[in-house]
Amino acid sequence: MRLQTFEPPPVSWQAPEKPAPPAPPSPPPLRRRRHGRSAFERGIIALCTGVALAFALTVPLLIAVALAVNSADAKLKAIPPLPDELASPPERSVVLDREGRRMATLQVENRRSVDLDRVPEHVVNAVLATEDRTFWQHTGVNWTAIMRAAARNASEGEISGGGSTITQQLVKNRVVGDERSLDRKIAEAVYATQLERRSSKREILEMYLNDAYFGNGVYGIATAAEHYWGKPVRKLTLPQAALLAGMIRAPERNNPVDDPENALARREVVLGQMVDQGTITQEQADKAAATKLKLRIRDRASNGAPFLVDVVRRELETDQRLGDTPQERWNTVLTEGLRIRTTFDLRLQRIAERTIRELLDKPKTDPLAAIVAVDTSNGEMLTAAVGPKRYGDGPARTTINPTVPDLGGTGRQPGSTFKAFELVTALEHDVPVSYGFNSEATVTSASPQCPQYSVSNYGGADLGLQQMAQATATSSNTYFLHLMDLSGGPEALVETAQRMGIDSELDPYCSLVLGAQEVFPVEMAGSFATLANDGVRCTPHAVRQIRDRDGELLRRKNGGCERAVSQRVARQVTSLLRGPVENGTASRHGQIGRPAAGKTGTTTDGKDAWFVGFTPQVAAATWVGHELPKPLVHPLCGQVTGGCLPTILWQRFMTQAVAELGLEAADFPDPPPPPERPVPSVVGMSETAAIQTLMEAGFLADATVVPDEQPAGTVVAQTPAEGDKLQEGAAVQIALSDGVGIVELPEPSPPQPDDGEQPVIRFPEDRGGPDNWPFPFPDPRKGNRNGPRIEQPQD
Repeated sequence: MRLQTFEPPPVSWQAPEKPAPPAPPSPPPLRRRRHGRSAFERGIIALCTGVALAFALTVPLLIAVALAVNSADAKLKAIPPLPDELASPPERSVVLDREGRRMATLQVENRRSVDLDRVPEHVVNAVLATEDRTFWQHTGVNWTAIMRAAARNASEGEISGGGSTITQQLVKNRVVGDERSLDRKIAEAVYATQLERRSSKREILEMYLNDAYFGNGVYGIATAAEHYWGKPVRKLTLPQAALLAGMIRAPERNNPVDDPENALARREVVLGQMVDQGTITQEQADKAAATKLKLRIRDRASNGAPFLVDVVRRELETDQRLGDTPQERWNTVLTEGLRIRTTFDLRLQRIAERTIRELLDKPKTDPLAAIVAVDTSNGEMLTAAVGPKRYGDGPARTTINPTVPDLGGTGRQPGSTFKAFELVTALEHDVPVSYGFNSEATVTSASPQCPQYSVSNYGGADLGLQQMAQATATSSNTYFLHLMDLSGGPEALVETAQRMGIDSELDPYCSLVLGAQEVFPVEMAGSFATLANDGVRCTPHAVRQIRDRDGELLRRKNGGCERAVSQRVARQVTSLLRGPVENGTASRHGQIGRPAAGKTGTTTDGKDAWFVGFTPQVAAATWVGHELPKPLVHPLCGQVTGGCLPTILWQRFMTQAVAELGLEAADFPDPPPPPERPVPSVVGMSETAAIQTLMEAGFLADATVVPDEQPAGTVVAQTPAEGDKLQEGAAVQIALSDGVGIVELPEPSPPQPDDGEQPVIRFPEDRGGPDNWPFPFPDPRKGNRNGPRIEQPQD
């Protein structure tokens, strides 16, 4: 904080229309006189004498005084200088969402400092009237009060304290502590005087007001105003100011929550002291004394978003600017009054939590669910919702946060959502989007990296000949195992996944293509956001900026984005992932009325279910599973799969989230036009083999049956020819033999007249070309085994 250094007037603050009298000249620095003792030293001797009298009443008075004087000299010489800077008291840190809404406070002590300029005049006057009425005049120590305290100590036979100024109280709090001893009192007086020499009265008063304890774990005048009445300090009324001032001396005994009668009685005393000081009138005091407490307790120390704070803490503990070790960094957060602006949106977090609780309304028995949403353009986390269990220990509660690593969860298998990474890997290995494969019920890997490894489709379904888009929409396990065989095996898949955003350790096992290793929702949401962001990966993060207690910027998150996938491949995969939402495994529950893409996932044993989907602006991962994994069952789904419960969660959350954010419906960029590829030769192959060959090369097949004597179904011609270039995904025309060939018609007999007088059909002479043939069927005179083919008519 920036403190003003000018001295205040020697009287209490005046209203702006009443100019304050000039301040008295500053006292000259204390110097040891050549003969005799300074006033400060005489005060210390008086203090020591009082103590000596308190504990040495049986010793002759003269001896006691002499000992006191000698003791004072020795103690003064032994006191080290006041530290250059007083240790700042612990101050709470505040965690805010992206719009500045308070999420939580992190603290050792619940304190929020405030500039003195923001503290009303009547608040200052109330504190000074009861704690240090001569504050503006003394030089750190009120010697008159010290003498009275020394006399009282002597009469009581013990050190009972008393006589401390605000400056001394500040020194006690920040430097010497509160031990009840003569050494401490001497050091306190010495340091108070030194502090008054180097700091202004306003600086001292500001520090004191921010140090003071007001009961119920509340420190500082601003925190007290917020806690007891839910208002800023600048709005404190006179009765409220007097009540708080009265608490400083005995905050627990005069606590308005636990003992309102004592608090009101003490408030009346303070109002009377203010009248005596002339800072308020008797009429004002009477009116204030008649005012009811009207407390509005607001516990700002409470944590309203514990799962989010977990995520924030994890990130802060890795920030080396806050300390050398994770524990030092967290201590900095708890004590240094930081203002932490996060990326979370509390509105969306509440939507996500409510969505989970609506579908999973039995927290004691229902599984856990998580919804992690990420801004696709920069990696900012928008939500990290967990439910239906609340945060904490006991029934229907949990302290496990499955959304990110290192918060109690071990990660979960993502199932077929991991196939998105294989799509990227395959396209980067030049496997065409139109690549076709016969997705039989069970397929064994042909790769030397996965010998004898077999997989089956869900439910044992034989899905037939499929291209990449169909296999993605239906989530064919056998197709994707074959795809991994074609594109570098599991090692290439590991590299792709980690490049796109999976930070968890992955082993190159063959089962990885089916998502058989543990990851976290934040990793999946961030990886799919890479696709939505045209292949640029932005690391998911939860902290936008950190400012210290003085408002200085300590940290600003400025990106962390780099290209992970080419734009071409990212757009192709996004186009493929629209299939599950529009006509595949997520189509029943996953459509949100605007373009969206995503992938469902269910583990083989049915213990985890996922859906990870995205629009151009937001990516979100939804996961459902028990803390101790077991098969998932839900009334809406029966046996839970990714296409049911997780997709319903995603659909309900995203529908509300895009509306809450005011995001206009936007379409994904079109993928680039397919490249041209050389056409392979399929002449002489069977129809099945030819179609398979063409699809593996990235082409479709458009078959036509023609008359030919070769075995039926044999390809007898193709267009384009072998080696010609054709756009990937386009159709190659193939002609299939009908197995019969051209039928030659016999020579027609001359027409014979009959009784019915039927018309006579005459063949033209064979003098022209085929154009002379007048009938709608082929001219048999021109037919031969290698001549033109006759196209089969379509139904």
